Parts: sequence; structure tokens; C-alpha cells
Amino acid sequence: GQYLRSYHRFYGLEEQLYTPDFRQTVAGQVRRRSLLQPLLGEGEASTYLNRIRLADVSIKGSYNILPRMERMAGAWGLDARAPLFDRALAEESFRLPPGLKLHGACEKYILKLLLQNWLPEEIVWRRKYGMSVPITDWALGGLAPLLGELLGPTSLARRGWFRPEYVGRLLRGENEPFEARRRRIGERLWTLAVLEGWLRHNLDPRRTP
Repeated sequence: GQYLRSYHRFYGLEEQLYTPDFRQTVAGQVRRRSLLQPLLGEGEASTYLNRIRLADVSIKGSYNILPRMERMAGAWGLDARAPLFDRALAEESFRLPPGLKLHGACEKYILKLLLQNWLPEEIVWRRKYGMSVPITDWALGGLAPLLGELLGPTSLARRGWFRPEYVGRLLRGENEPFEARRRRIGERLWTLAVLEGWLRHNLDPRRTP
């Protein structure tokens, strides 16, 4: 559950998010754990850490990070490379002892040991910073009118998928009691808004000007 929650924006919130009719419609159609099981099974990798890494590379890397990087770079005529996704290098990394990959809370430990030869220690060993943008500030600030239209009661009632009460709490900036990271509010609003925008553009009847 914790692994799914790390990148599934609404994991564990289905009852709050989905309307009863929509939950009944999709019940049993998508079983997220069964999608992960082939990757997390003991036969796929030698250690638990390697099984998590295999899932990360297969799902987050291959179907999320790499495609976005390639499309954004290609839009500007850039040919981006991802050397750490080289197949031979990736396969060899799975043979390394776990302590060389995760040293306490330090990720990419062996890579940092290598980079010490060329970079200052304050760069190599500095605290990890995320690459996120201030999406919650945007969603509750300048984008609030747009999101309010896309995800307001009228729009949600027409679609019939999501509970207005829950989405309304997001629009007011209310976080889940168990959620310490405020950025999740913006991530969830952005996810719902992009879906609604896509549905309007691709599936809904075109409106006559």
C-alpha cells in the first residue's frame, strides 16, 4: 500500500473520491496490486530492494519519466539521453550488494562514491531536493478560477464520477489528516483538472460557438 501511495495520487481515497455509481461501474476492472505482483514477486529479483527497483524502472521510469522527458525535449528539437537506463548497466546494477545502492537513507550510494572523484563533497552529499513545482500554490492561487470551473459542482454532476464534497475540500485547500505534504492537494487537483479537460476536448460533443 505504501508503495502504491508513493505515486498513486488517490490511493486509499477511492470511497471519498468516487461516487457510488462510478465505483460500482469500475469495480473489479482495475486491480492495482495484480499489476504490481509480477514485478514484486520473489522470482523476479533477488532482494526486496531489487524488486522495488524493478517496479520503479518498469513503471515510473519506462511509462512515466522517460516518455515525458523525450516528448518535452523533442518539442524543442533536443535529443535527450538517459545513460542510467542503458540495459547492460541497469542489469549489472541489480547484481550489486544492496548496501551500495541504499546506504541508510542515502540513495544512489555507489554513484555518489564515484562522483567524489570529480565533484566537491558539498555537492555530492548534499540533501536531496525534489524537482516539484509549487503546484498547490498555483492551484489555490492564479489557477483557482479555472479549476473551479473544471471541477465545480455543475461539471462534476454532469460527469457523475467524483464526489463534489471531496473535490470541494481540495479546492478549499483542505488536506487529508494523514497527509503531511501540502503539495498533494495541488497534485490531486491538477490530475482531476487534466482529466476533465481531456474528456471535454476528446469525448464530449463539440460546443457550437
